[in-house]
Order: sequence, then structure tokens, then C-alpha cells
Amino acid sequence: MLIKKQVAMTSNNGRDYHQNPEDSCKISNSESTIQSQQIHPFGIKKQPWEYVDDIMRSVKTSFPLLALSIEKIIIQIKQKLKPSPDEDIYRLFVALLTDGVQQLVGRITNLGDIGTLPSGTEANLKRFHEYMSGGNHKYKEAFEEDFIKSKPSITELVEKFRDWRDKLEYQLDIRNTKQHLEYFSHDLVEFEHKKFDDIEIPGQYLLHKDNNKEFIRIDKFESIVDVARGHGICYRRLSLRGHDGSLHPFVVQNPAARHCRREERLVQLFRIMNSLMERKKDCRKYNIAFHLPLMIPLAPQVRLVQDDLSYVSLQEIYEKHCENSGFHKDDPTILYINSIRNIIHRDKKNSTKPNVSLYI
Repeated sequence: MLIKKQVAMTSNNGRDYHQNPEDSCKISNSESTIQSQQIHPFGIKKQPWEYVDDIMRSVKTSFPLLALSIEKIIIQIKQKLKPSPDEDIYRLFVALLTDGVQQLVGRITNLGDIGTLPSGTEANLKRFHEYMSGGNHKYKEAFEEDFIKSKPSITELVEKFRDWRDKLEYQLDIRNTKQHLEYFSHDLVEFEHKKFDDIEIPGQYLLHKDNNKEFIRIDKFESIVDVARGHGICYRRLSLRGHDGSLHPFVVQNPAARHCRREERLVQLFRIMNSLMERKKDCRKYNIAFHLPLMIPLAPQVRLVQDDLSYVSLQEIYEKHCENSGFHKDDPTILYINSIRNIIHRDKKNSTKPNVSLYI
């Protein structure tokens, strides 16, 4: 009965079609067939990652050389283009600073708060101290002195995090931003000679094209890798040269942000909106569309993001303005916190004054 009702409600070009009993039987049989294909022989429904495994097995069976070439590239990017120990420490310091500022802002209105650190923050500091080993041992003693032994308050903790972050940013900015690809991976340098099959530039299947006949194939990896620092993270910029001579720069995000999957879903939504806007005459006339960089996940924590060197973020503009104006980029946040704190203390003093009225 439910199937008949759903079929009767469906329309094609504004007209409703009502199915006869024979058609409804065919629909019910087809639905049962689809459901049976999604269920294991033991009656357990297949999980999404099991479908992915089936696809990968079919690809490796049908196109073994292509799958081998792609896997080799992904392994090299994951293992060879990882952040350095100093870059990892910088990323974690920025994350701890952001968490400390959020706690400080949330506790401004708490009257009588002495600023003691919560147990979760102390546990994170101890975990971070244990993480500082191997290549990061040069920071371990200083970190222990500033954050473990001194027992700072939440205000002192934020100030020390700022100092550490600024020093690390200075150390990262004075290094050489151009490095040779052979310093990271010889396999990527010799890709044009060692590839088993033609591989297309990543992300072209996300462009809603009718076919892949005009897709650009990878000719080689450029020999220069850019080492850049973004907002709270450092990354490598890898450039791919197409068979038509075009250049395609990609940023290697390793590790990717926690919200990257949500961001990719939103990009899919805006890409559908772009396809709808292309049908409008005025949008085509003025070339109105959302600019959506290509995002290609390589692993749960690694992805490629299409980059454009001509673009500048608002954060970079703001930091450049602060540098030219001679004030720190965190001064507005500190001013806000101090202003709210002074207002609360002033209101507290006014509320404690006795209210004396004289009646005549």
C-alpha cells in the first residue's frame, strides 16, 4: 500500500502517474532485490567502508598499473611531506593558546575567580610535555619550567603561550621557503620516468563534467616545493605540471583540520549552486559564481587543497596591518578582555554602595 502511494505521488513534467497492481509488484520486487544486494548472506547490512573495499578491489583487478601508481604517489606524499618537529610544536601551541583564550573569555563574568587552571588543561600540559621528546627535546626543559613547575594561572598561561607562539613564528619565518623536491622524495622527482600508467590531475572529477576525455594528465612534479606558514599551521605547496604545460599548485594539509569533512560537504553544496547559477543569463554575463578550491582527501588526516598564489587571506592582511601600525595582533583581544573585566568590577563596586534616601 505504501509503495502504491509513493508511486502515485511521483510526477514527471508536472503529471502524476498511477501504477496498476502489476507495476507495483515489479517495484516491490526491485526494492527487495536492492535490499538483498546490500545485505550479507548472514543477514547483516554492509557498512560504507565495506563498499569502499569492494570498489578498491575492483579497481585493482581491472586497472592494476593505475592503482599501483596512485598508491605510490599517496604513500610518498603522506610519508615524505610531513611537517617538521618545530612545525608540529607550533601547531599544538596555537591550539593550546586558542583553548586558553576561550577559557579566559568564558570566565570573565565569574566573580571571585582566582584563575586556577582546570584539571583538563593541566592534563593537556603534562601530555604535551611528554610528547616533547626526540627532535623536540630542545624545548622540553623550557616548557617544563614555564608550564609545569611554575603552576601559572589562566591569565599567565595565555601570556606565556603567546610568547612561545611568537618566538616559534619568528623561527619559522626566517628559514628558507624554497626547497628542492629531491630533498623530500626521489620517487616524486622521477615520476615521469617511473610511472606505470597515465594519472590525471586530482580533483577534475569534482567539476561536474560530462566526460573525462578533456581531463589534464600529470606529466611531472615540479622540482621546487614551497614551505609556507599559514594561520596556526605550516604546510608544503606541491606543484603538478600537466601534459598541456599547465601548472597546478596544491597545498598538502598534513594533518588536516578537524572540520575538513564538514567543509568538503559544504563545498559540494556550493558546487551544485554554481551549476544552477550557470543557467541564469545574468550570472553568465557577469561571471558570477562561488570560487571553490578543489579538495582531495588522500587519507583520514591528509588531503590536497588547490592553491592560488595570487590570493591573500584576510588574516594575512590583518597581520600585515598590525606590523605596519606597530601593535601586536592579539592587542584587540586583550583590550576586550580587560574592558569587560573593568566593567564587571565597576558594577560590583557600585552594587555594594548603600542606597540611602532622604524623605522630608
